[in-house]
Amino acid sequence: MAFGNLFSRLFRKKSDKRIAVKGNISTSLVERINSSMDLLVMKSVNLNEQWNSERETILKLRDDAKKFVEVDEILAAKFEQDILGSITALSSSCDAALAGKSDADVKKSLAALSSVISQRLSLQK
Repeated sequence: MAFGNLFSRLFRKKSDKRIAVKGNISTSLVERINSSMDLLVMKSVNLNEQWNSERETILKLRDDAKKFVEVDEILAAKFEQDILGSITALSSSCDAALAGKSDADVKKSLAALSSVISQRLSLQK
């Protein structure tokens, strides 16, 4: 039996292996996006009243990100990586706003995140 498993693994198509690996990476990225968005929502709660509309937009984007389903496409993985980068940028902008900097790039970072989440959602349709 063990010999049969070894034999089948040796002669399995390489494309089958790539699909399995790519699916695991995509799922991992979606999970990281959801946990990162949850952390971003927690951070945005600390923003003052000046940022109410941005806080509501962050909540909406988190809900949109929860709708992500696994898509085995390279383009989906690229969007997911872009989303993680945009979350990091927005988190840094929120830190600057929390520190009292009025020129924080929260709106710019939020627009970028919103755009890439919309692009990723469009792949599911």
